[in-house]
Amino acid sequence: ATIIDVNGLQPRQFEFHRDNCLMAVGTCKGDVVVVDWEENKVVHRARHTYDSIMALSWLRRHPSMLLTSSSSGSPVLYQLDGSTMRISHRFREMKEINSVHCNSDDTLYVASGQS
Repeated sequence: ATIIDVNGLQPRQFEFHRDNCLMAVGTCKGDVVVVDWEENKVVHRARHTYDSIMALSWLRRHPSMLLTSSSSGSPVLYQLDGSTMRISHRFREMKEINSVHCNSDDTLYVASGQS
């Protein structure tokens, strides 16, 4: 078993990539961090918001894309490209999201929370 050191990140949410050694970490401080768990190092980091990251979902047909959402309700799609991580799309704000997921062909996403 491999121990992944993410203690300094204040993790709130985790999502392993299905195809490689990447793991997305959403922090309590609003950062989205991508960790290479084989090398135990941070490879991407982006400030999403100042609220906790509540949800993370890797896209299936677009494996370099990561869907995220914060407790303030702002879903964001990130594109990872080499050494950069940029915002590809911001979705309309929704209140108190606690989960986001993409379907198997990346054509729909579902967000849930409280209204």
